[in-house]
Amino acid sequence: MLCAPGLTVFDPEKRPSDATTALAVVCATWLEDVGMSDFQALRLAPPVLEAWAPGGRLILRAVVDFDLEWSLPAADGI
Repeated sequence: MLCAPGLTVFDPEKRPSDATTALAVVCATWLEDVGMSDFQALRLAPPVLEAWAPGGRLILRAVVDFDLEWSLPAADGI
């Protein structure tokens, strides 16, 4: 791992957009803040969207490719 991953908390009851849009914002922010300035030869895999229930139970884990081609494959076991 080259740096801290981008993380956010998303509550659909408090925001008018969906979780996939929130993930896109986190990816774009990470790329703008860290990716483009710290790494000259950046290669990316598609991001992973996780949804957690109250109490810390994972209820969804999915690769979200946004219909783009990525330079690396999705992580194994997702």
